Amino acid sequence: MSHAISEDEFYDLASSWGISRSGAAGVLPAIAHMAPVIAAMDDLRADPPPVAEADRVVHDDTDAGRDPYNAVVRWVSVRKPGARGLLSGVGVAVKDCVAVAGVPMTAGSALLQGFVPDRDSTVVRRLLDAGGHICAVTNMDEMGVAPGGDSSYYGPTLNPWDTTRTAGGSSGGSAAALYYDGVDVALGADSGGSVRIPAAWCGLVGLKPTHGLVPHSGVLGGEPLLDHVGPLARTTADVAAVLQVLAGTDDEDPDPRQPAQLPRVDAVAAVESAPASLDDLRVGVLAEGLDPAGGVSPEVGRAFDASLAQLRELGASVEPVSVPEHRLCGPIAFNMFPESFAGQMRSGGVLFGAGGRYWPELAEALRRGFEKAGDSMAPTLKLMLIMGSGAERAGGGSRYARAANLRRLITTGYEKALAGVDVLAMPTVPVVAHPVAPGLDPADRALRAWSLVGNTAPTNLTGHPAITIPLGLAEGLPAGVMLVGRKFADTRLLTVAETVERAVGWPRRPPENR
Repeated sequence: MSHAISEDEFYDLASSWGISRSGAAGVLPAIAHMAPVIAAMDDLRADPPPVAEADRVVHDDTDAGRDPYNAVVRWVSVRKPGARGLLSGVGVAVKDCVAVAGVPMTAGSALLQGFVPDRDSTVVRRLLDAGGHICAVTNMDEMGVAPGGDSSYYGPTLNPWDTTRTAGGSSGGSAAALYYDGVDVALGADSGGSVRIPAAWCGLVGLKPTHGLVPHSGVLGGEPLLDHVGPLARTTADVAAVLQVLAGTDDEDPDPRQPAQLPRVDAVAAVESAPASLDDLRVGVLAEGLDPAGGVSPEVGRAFDASLAQLRELGASVEPVSVPEHRLCGPIAFNMFPESFAGQMRSGGVLFGAGGRYWPELAEALRRGFEKAGDSMAPTLKLMLIMGSGAERAGGGSRYARAANLRRLITTGYEKALAGVDVLAMPTVPVVAHPVAPGLDPADRALRAWSLVGNTAPTNLTGHPAITIPLGLAEGLPAGVMLVGRKFADTRLLTVAETVERAVGWPRRPPENR
């Protein structure tokens, strides 16, 4: 806030806390005495760290022919000199909410135009240390609050299988960019399905790891209890390599999302030793995940049934299971995310009292953005902020608190189901990729987008790992199958996916769309 607060502003601020004019009058004189203390903060600014020891080149994306899917916000070239490792020579695209020092990061939004992080996110630092080459920053739904792939400041990301449809979101650019030469793997962020939805719609493998397994430091999030960073790729082996590089405790920039102890992840060895059959795999088909009342289309349902038949042919035992709590996930998530997200945006993304490294430059950039570009926000973002502020005003945090407490109920339901099977299976997304529909009413667009997360959002609430694999087609388009595993059994999901990939292979994009 301003160092000098006018009397009118003082009483307005008091009123926002339910303090009457007469109740506030007694402390008005103290404000003048506080101004020098607040102003002194300017003298405490720490010098920003240097832009890391990496070669960094940002290219102007002026060649439209290089990006027919509108998947890339900017082409870049970032390497760490001399680095050798699991990702040597691998081209990596990162979502536009993942900090790369010296490279603009806008989260697909008008709010952050001109913001340039001065420090790498942990995941980028690990990618570079492993020899990876950051080659692109990818398009995303604005601030990551919608999964439709069509709410970015830069326009919709188009689906490589059918460019009249979207790639999904919010990590749609990370998915579509994998159809470009030189992009081998991609990073997305997932608070309700934002890695898995575009991976499913674009015919890719996408993993949401166990909550906390991959550090989130230096990534713009939406709700700490739901936030994940995960890889997308054309093959299971590539996803495994990225997970192995990213997983583990962040000692340099501690992340409050991570537990104190994390298991060692050897995903590459697990995938390399994947069995030839699924004879020992027990698959529980989640009845609630197939409910037509939840929006699962007949075409997607048939594609899922065909995929289950392929799992049976590989030796898996398949049985129905029920998690009635699954149906509660929508109300819980929509009572948690908007209020938390609005609060974070109001505080500049600062998680008060969480510990770890804070991001003051982002907070300042968001403040400037709301002052200058509020009207330019996508309708989905406007609606999310208004809904969240309304929930806070109506309940003072109580709605969020009740919803967050109910996560335990959902988690227990999933863990009971997973005690009897190795993985749970369901369609990743209830329908095939949406038409771009530029004239769609903003309210209808928001509702259309949020209807996609019925099967993906529950594991953001519970923290279980979930992978989407491109095992089937519906209406000639990819229809992903999502497998959910026990917590920190991420490598088990990857070995299952690898066995299926070797035996069946993934559907290929039609030649006319290549």
